[in-house]
Amino acid sequence: MIGTIRLGSGLFLTLFVTLHFINHALGVISPNTQESGAQYFTHPWGQPPLVWFLMTALVAHVATSLIGLYRRRHLRMPTWQKYQFFTGLLMPFFLAPHLIPALIYIGGYAIAINYHSVLAFLWGGSPERNVVQILLLFLVWMHSVIGVWSWLRLKSGFGRWRLTLGSLAILLPSLAFSGYVAAGMRVRLLAENPEWRRQLAQQIGFVDVADEVAKQAIMTAWLSLLALVAALFVARWLRTTLSHGGKGRLNLHYDGKRRLKFAPGTTALETIHLAGIPHPSLCGGRGRCTTCRVRVVEGEGEIPERNPTESAALSRIAAPAGVRLACQIQPVADLALYPLLEPTVCSEAVTDNHGKGHGEERDVVVLFADLRGFTQLSQDRFPYDVVFILNRYFQVTGEAIEKNGGYLDKFIGDGIMALFGLEGEVGQATRASLKAARAMGEALEKLNNSLASELSSPLRIGVGIHTGRAIIGEMGYGTAKQLTAIGDVVNTASRLEGLTKENGVQLIVSQRTLKLSGLSLPESPVRALAIRGRDRPLTAHLVNALTDLP
Repeated sequence: MIGTIRLGSGLFLTLFVTLHFINHALGVISPNTQESGAQYFTHPWGQPPLVWFLMTALVAHVATSLIGLYRRRHLRMPTWQKYQFFTGLLMPFFLAPHLIPALIYIGGYAIAINYHSVLAFLWGGSPERNVVQILLLFLVWMHSVIGVWSWLRLKSGFGRWRLTLGSLAILLPSLAFSGYVAAGMRVRLLAENPEWRRQLAQQIGFVDVADEVAKQAIMTAWLSLLALVAALFVARWLRTTLSHGGKGRLNLHYDGKRRLKFAPGTTALETIHLAGIPHPSLCGGRGRCTTCRVRVVEGEGEIPERNPTESAALSRIAAPAGVRLACQIQPVADLALYPLLEPTVCSEAVTDNHGKGHGEERDVVVLFADLRGFTQLSQDRFPYDVVFILNRYFQVTGEAIEKNGGYLDKFIGDGIMALFGLEGEVGQATRASLKAARAMGEALEKLNNSLASELSSPLRIGVGIHTGRAIIGEMGYGTAKQLTAIGDVVNTASRLEGLTKENGVQLIVSQRTLKLSGLSLPESPVRALAIRGRDRPLTAHLVNALTDLP
């Protein structure tokens, strides 16, 4: 529940920050443009009920973050999580000088502050005001980006948007900073005129006493925050000191070899990490992945039942009884666990960008191609000649695939497997696969013409194309590790390629692929094909020659 509240409040605050940054960026044009944009991007946040939602979200986010920090039994964490905690601890101290004056001016003294007055206050006073404001801008944004990234990175489809979102994460604060500086410099020039300052103060209804009250409130807030953070770490120290006394400590038997001591209330993952034992946990122990899962060998009856977070995560992988998330279980008695994933996998993955290389489920188009009768053709040839012909075939067909946006997954004997749609939307990928198939047919015709004097009969090819859900990831071992796809769509595309020989055609493309492409093949016959491994027939179009494609 605490994790859900922290995530929800964080996303709400990120929306608030994003809209403010957009408005700041308008300062590149002029301060007046900023003022005009404020009525859409910032002013609504100062009106009920949004202002109450905003304050509630801010308090909830800070409170749940501090509770989460207190609950942690150790501060060993991935680098990204350290940055998130560090920026989260600093942010309230930088937010106070920005937020408290606005609340006092508007709520206590009915001062109608606007962009001009804020910029005049920041740029017309002492330099440290600007330093604090600029640091706040980047602290808040870094904290928001890390939070959103840690939430999205393990979700299906994140790989497609990773580069776009990453570009926006850099572009938006850069524009906001540029707009803030450009508008601030212009207002600073205006503020050098005493008459302009007097008219601005009169327009917004500023009173000097409000400034003094705000300064006192900021100092009180800083001292309160320092006391709260200090109390948090003192409470952590006391808990650790008391738990190390030995009384009430329990045993955690890990991997059948090690016995670890832990205090009740500590999660199994924290106990393992406190002992310095590497154990997978891509999401940082938040129950958003299943990489820390373990099998309970003894003491399952002493573990509290799965909470909603753990149940949701384990249901995605259809985990059997006895499998639990180490980050979610808090043993209350002796326990024996066995890890289910290799820790070396975790150490590689934590430092990676968690893109599709580490697993992503998405719709892709799979193309299989295979030469017909090449085994017989190669029987009477020297090995060099066989390799030469095959490499020429792989070159021309591989170029046709890559030029149309396909990814050459692998070469299997004289066959090819290619993927379309690793980036972009699936409709575009289906059209690209059909364009690639036609280009392969044209390339094969040219190759047959160039090798006519060497071949007793032209090279013939069979191609199968199907679209469906697949798991994309880097699979294999050592130097044989590569990005590939697994799933029913791969098996089906391979079966369609095999059926081209039985049906005497060069291409069989599933009806789903053709429908998603938006293209039509009115002259190609449609058949319901029995596919080995599938319960029901698959409707597909049979194309006599690849060059018949439009």
